Amino acid sequence: MLFDPTGVQTWRLGESELLTSTTELSQRIDELEALRLRMVHEVDTRGTAKTLGAASTAAWLSGATRMAPGAAAGIVHLGRALTELADTAEALATGRISTGHAKVVTGFFAHLPHGVPADASPSCERYLLDAAAADNPVELARRAAALRHMLEPVEGSIPDAENTELNALFATVVGGRGLLKANLDVETMEMLQSALSALSRPRPSEDGTPDPRSPARRRADAFTEVLRRYLNSGEGPVEGAERHAPVAAHPGRRPSDRRARRPRRLRTTKPGVGRCCVPGWCRCGRCDRLGTWDCGRDASSGSRPWCLPGAVRNEPGGARLDALARTHLRGRCPPDRL
Repeated sequence: MLFDPTGVQTWRLGESELLTSTTELSQRIDELEALRLRMVHEVDTRGTAKTLGAASTAAWLSGATRMAPGAAAGIVHLGRALTELADTAEALATGRISTGHAKVVTGFFAHLPHGVPADASPSCERYLLDAAAADNPVELARRAAALRHMLEPVEGSIPDAENTELNALFATVVGGRGLLKANLDVETMEMLQSALSALSRPRPSEDGTPDPRSPARRRADAFTEVLRRYLNSGEGPVEGAERHAPVAAHPGRRPSDRRARRPRRLRTTKPGVGRCCVPGWCRCGRCDRLGTWDCGRDASSGSRPWCLPGAVRNEPGGARLDALARTHLRGRCPPDRL
């Protein structure tokens, strides 16, 4: 079965044989994963991946096996962590525990409370390994959390649920889409849920049709609305010479498109302003913060709204000017205004 898995006809197996084969196959997979972990760690120790031109062992493993970069990095990090836990590494190599159990054990020792004596580590490791013989990784993680709570000092200690030093937020872009991953304390999580709660409620249409959006979609829309309101409020910190402002989106255009980066002629919504360059970005000394960039028009006749052709939304003039200045001029004054 292991040498020719594609030739196995599962419908021919009896119930007893099917259950036994599935259990044996799962154990064999755990043994093979443990072997792969040791081999990848040997590659990482020798530095073989870098001699082949790879940026790291995880990058080589991801490219050679079409594995997800996060999964490849997890294998490399687990192999490094097991070098300090000899009993856990031996249990994994002999098949007594799985890689999931090993991740729980290494994660426990990676976040030990301060002040735990060094001689307590071996007994904690033996306790977790004994529990892993009967518990799955999820149950073992609960035991590890309870053990960590027992080891915390009574006075002056901060539980992990309230420790802000453990907070982390990861933002990556994959395939043009943004991916967020966060590890927050309970107070910050409560603030986030309070901010999203009212905005993520279902909103039926006027004719009574239920909201077709999924709960995940409603939370994403609520998160977007919170960011938009924060940026439009003007209460954010100053970065460089200007505050953060919403960037006008161009439908159907890539950020690398030259046409999307081409400056446009703009009109200001502020009355009484003539020719000038982008506010806040020119250093020639002749620029008004309420002016426009090389528009060639006199706006003293009144306030008229303007928008960028093809923009998704029409932001206030000041915010749009700042966004275009940051996008097109990169902080430089137009050459004809110097």
